[in-house]
Amino acid sequence: MREYEEIRRFLNEQGRDLLQSGPLSELPRKRRQDLFNGDAATIWLVRDVEDGNAIIAHLSVHWRQTMRRKVGTIENLLVHPRVRCEGVGRMLMAHTIAHARTVGCDRLELVSELHRIRARALYDKFGFQRVGKSDCHFQLDLK
Repeated sequence: MREYEEIRRFLNEQGRDLLQSGPLSELPRKRRQDLFNGDAATIWLVRDVEDGNAIIAHLSVHWRQTMRRKVGTIENLLVHPRVRCEGVGRMLMAHTIAHARTVGCDRLELVSELHRIRARALYDKFGFQRVGKSDCHFQLDLK
Protein backbone atom coordinates (compact mmCIF):
# COMPACT_ATOMS: atom_id res chain seq x y z
CA MET A 1 0.00 0.00 0.00
CA ARG A 2 3.01 2.27 -0.44
CA GLU A 3 1.36 3.76 -3.52
CA TYR A 4 -1.69 4.78 -1.48
CA GLU A 5 0.49 6.75 0.93
CA GLU A 6 2.33 8.36 -1.96
CA ILE A 7 -0.95 9.43 -3.60
CA ARG A 8 -2.35 10.73 -0.32
CA ARG A 9 0.83 12.74 0.31
CA PHE A 10 0.74 14.19 -3.24
CA LEU A 11 -2.92 15.22 -2.91
CA ASN A 12 -2.39 16.72 0.54
CA GLU A 13 0.73 18.65 -0.50
CA GLN A 14 -0.31 19.85 -3.95
CA GLY A 15 -4.07 19.96 -3.66
CA ARG A 16 -4.69 22.31 -0.78
CA ASP A 17 -7.11 24.38 -2.89
CA LEU A 18 -8.79 21.20 -4.11
CA LEU A 19 -9.33 19.68 -0.67
CA GLN A 20 -11.73 22.24 0.76
CA SER A 21 -12.71 19.95 3.65
CA GLY A 22 -9.12 19.55 4.82
CA PRO A 23 -6.34 17.00 4.29
CA LEU A 24 -7.16 13.44 3.32
CA SER A 25 -6.91 11.22 6.36
CA GLU A 26 -5.70 7.67 6.16
CA LEU A 27 -8.27 5.11 5.04
CA PRO A 28 -8.68 1.86 6.96
CA ARG A 29 -6.78 -1.01 5.31
CA LYS A 30 -9.94 -2.72 3.95
CA ARG A 31 -11.13 0.46 2.22
CA ARG A 32 -7.65 0.98 0.72
CA GLN A 33 -7.74 -2.55 -0.67
CA ASP A 34 -11.20 -1.94 -2.14
CA LEU A 35 -9.96 1.25 -3.76
CA PHE A 36 -6.97 -0.38 -5.44
CA ASN A 37 -8.23 -3.91 -6.11
CA GLY A 38 -11.87 -3.61 -7.10
CA ASP A 39 -13.76 -2.45 -10.16
CA ALA A 40 -15.21 0.46 -8.20
CA ALA A 41 -12.41 2.88 -9.05
CA THR A 42 -9.76 3.59 -11.65
CA ILE A 43 -6.73 5.63 -10.65
CA TRP A 44 -4.21 7.11 -13.05
CA LEU A 45 -0.85 8.54 -12.05
CA VAL A 46 1.65 10.42 -14.18
CA ARG A 47 5.21 10.14 -12.92
CA ASP A 48 8.36 12.11 -13.68
CA VAL A 49 11.09 9.56 -14.37
CA GLU A 50 13.72 12.33 -14.25
CA ASP A 51 12.62 13.25 -10.70
CA GLY A 52 12.86 9.89 -8.96
CA ASN A 53 9.56 8.69 -10.42
CA ALA A 54 7.66 11.32 -8.39
CA ILE A 55 3.93 11.75 -9.00
CA ILE A 56 3.24 14.85 -11.09
CA ALA A 57 -0.45 14.25 -11.84
CA HIS A 58 -3.35 12.21 -10.49
CA LEU A 59 -6.91 11.48 -11.53
CA SER A 60 -9.35 9.01 -10.04
CA VAL A 61 -12.73 7.88 -11.33
CA HIS A 62 -15.24 6.07 -9.16
CA TRP A 63 -17.75 3.91 -11.04
CA ARG A 64 -21.32 3.08 -10.12
CA GLN A 65 -24.16 1.34 -11.89
CA THR A 66 -27.61 2.88 -11.47
CA MET A 67 -30.88 1.43 -12.72
CA ARG A 68 -30.51 3.50 -15.90
CA ARG A 69 -26.83 3.98 -16.59
CA LYS A 70 -23.21 3.44 -15.65
CA VAL A 71 -21.75 6.65 -14.21
CA GLY A 72 -18.16 7.66 -13.51
CA THR A 73 -17.45 10.34 -10.93
CA ILE A 74 -14.14 12.07 -11.51
CA GLU A 75 -12.35 13.03 -8.31
CA ASN A 76 -9.09 14.77 -7.64
CA LEU A 77 -7.77 15.73 -11.07
CA LEU A 78 -4.58 17.38 -9.91
CA VAL A 79 -1.44 18.37 -11.80
CA HIS A 80 1.73 19.50 -10.03
CA PRO A 81 2.22 23.28 -10.44
CA ARG A 82 5.56 22.90 -12.23
CA VAL A 83 3.98 20.98 -15.11
CA ARG A 84 0.64 22.78 -15.40
CA CYS A 85 -0.24 24.16 -18.85
CA GLU A 86 1.91 21.47 -20.51
CA GLY A 87 -1.00 19.24 -21.58
CA VAL A 88 -0.79 16.72 -18.72
CA GLY A 89 -4.32 17.42 -17.47
CA ARG A 90 -5.65 17.36 -21.04
CA MET A 91 -3.97 13.98 -21.62
CA LEU A 92 -5.40 12.54 -18.39
CA MET A 93 -8.91 13.78 -19.21
CA ALA A 94 -8.77 12.45 -22.80
CA HIS A 95 -7.57 9.08 -21.50
CA THR A 96 -10.32 9.01 -18.87
CA ILE A 97 -13.05 9.76 -21.41
CA ALA A 98 -11.74 7.10 -23.80
CA HIS A 99 -11.55 4.54 -20.98
CA ALA A 100 -15.07 5.45 -19.81
CA ARG A 101 -16.40 4.69 -23.29
CA THR A 102 -14.48 1.41 -23.37
CA VAL A 103 -16.05 0.22 -20.10
CA GLY A 104 -19.56 1.20 -21.23
CA CYS A 105 -19.93 4.32 -19.14
CA ASP A 106 -22.89 6.51 -20.10
CA ARG A 107 -21.97 9.64 -18.16
CA LEU A 108 -19.04 11.27 -16.40
CA GLU A 109 -19.63 13.67 -13.52
CA LEU A 110 -17.40 15.98 -11.54
CA VAL A 111 -17.46 18.87 -9.11
CA SER A 112 -15.22 21.89 -9.65
CA GLU A 113 -15.02 24.90 -7.35
CA LEU A 114 -15.42 28.38 -8.84
CA HIS A 115 -11.81 29.40 -8.17
CA ARG A 116 -10.41 26.55 -10.31
CA ILE A 117 -10.59 28.60 -13.50
CA ARG A 118 -8.05 26.64 -15.60
CA ALA A 119 -9.54 23.28 -14.62
CA ARG A 120 -13.02 24.50 -15.53
CA ALA A 121 -11.76 25.72 -18.90
CA LEU A 122 -10.39 22.22 -19.52
CA TYR A 123 -13.75 20.65 -18.69
CA ASP A 124 -15.47 23.07 -21.09
CA LYS A 125 -13.07 22.05 -23.89
CA PHE A 126 -14.07 18.42 -23.41
CA GLY A 127 -17.78 19.25 -23.55
CA PHE A 128 -18.76 18.99 -19.89
CA GLN A 129 -21.99 20.87 -19.18
CA ARG A 130 -23.18 22.46 -15.95
CA VAL A 131 -25.87 20.45 -14.18
CA GLY A 132 -29.06 22.46 -13.63
CA LYS A 133 -28.44 25.77 -11.91
CA SER A 134 -25.33 24.57 -10.09
CA ASP A 135 -22.10 26.49 -10.58
CA CYS A 136 -19.97 23.56 -9.44
CA HIS A 137 -21.51 20.33 -10.82
CA PHE A 138 -20.68 19.20 -14.36
CA GLN A 139 -21.47 16.17 -16.49
CA LEU A 140 -20.53 14.75 -19.87
CA ASP A 141 -22.99 12.42 -21.56
CA LEU A 142 -21.12 9.74 -23.51
CA LYS A 143 -24.07 7.99 -25.20
